[in-house]
Amino acid sequence: HFDNPLLPYTRSEVTLPLMVGGRLLGVLDVQSTEEAAFDEDDVRALQSMADQIAVALENARRLSDEALLLEATSPIYRASRRLTTATTLDEVSQVIVETVAESGVEGCIIALFEPRGSSEPQWVHFVASWRKDGSPLIPSGTRLPAAAGHMRTEMMQRLWSVADVEQPSFLTPEEVAFFRRVGVAAVANIPLRIGDKPLGFVAAYRREAGPFSQAALRLYEALVDQASLALERAWLLEEARRRAEGEATIRSLSDRIAQAVDMRTVLRSVAEGLSEALHAAGVYVELGPGTLTGGSPEEDR
Repeated sequence: HFDNPLLPYTRSEVTLPLMVGGRLLGVLDVQSTEEAAFDEDDVRALQSMADQIAVALENARRLSDEALLLEATSPIYRASRRLTTATTLDEVSQVIVETVAESGVEGCIIALFEPRGSSEPQWVHFVASWRKDGSPLIPSGTRLPAAAGHMRTEMMQRLWSVADVEQPSFLTPEEVAFFRRVGVAAVANIPLRIGDKPLGFVAAYRREAGPFSQAALRLYEALVDQASLALERAWLLEEARRRAEGEATIRSLSDRIAQAVDMRTVLRSVAEGLSEALHAAGVYVELGPGTLTGGSPEEDR
């Protein structure tokens, strides 16, 4: 065997090639502190193991190469991977905007319904807006009554595209007039929903008429489920964070109250804790006359 200074107690050794399709990927080297430790059965078993390792390594390499190829060539794959790692509403919105922007459009908006998941939303909250020339169609943060919106609610909840808003279609004259007024000639709507629960929509648009490519339409269809699931996950994580913060605030307030030695200290701790939890400029506490001092109400404030 090879005299390895790092393994001075080796008495026997077997080295087996890791081969796939005539290509040498590496070797499997097994050593023992016993002399003549490996018989023919051991070598056959180790060779079988080496063959399996070689196949596993080749599969991993191929999958890695395919992943790199998909990353470079498939917008759907890129969007899916990035949406999987997004954990906040802002991150999910950014991925959606960047993904839609790659489909050759000149702008898009993301709107969410309020209350969330209602089949009859009262408000439409525009959480993100992008336009190639930098001037958004509707500013982010805008809230509009659903009944007074620029599109019918049922249209916001369907997947559709219009290559030319000036041509006869299912759009109402009012909807056509709105798109004409804001300079939109072609538009696609991507509903956001979990099952039958509507969450909102993404609208992608161009200023020049023309059909959306089949690749773009496939991407939009994939976003219906993938973006919706990412939004739902981000909401659940945000709610979990808020609950954890609330529980931490309650524990902190309870500890401060438990350490208080008199009524004034208890009230001061409660007031300070509520002020921090509610981000209030101040908290006012008033007790009944003489509760603390046995004197006037003014002394007990």
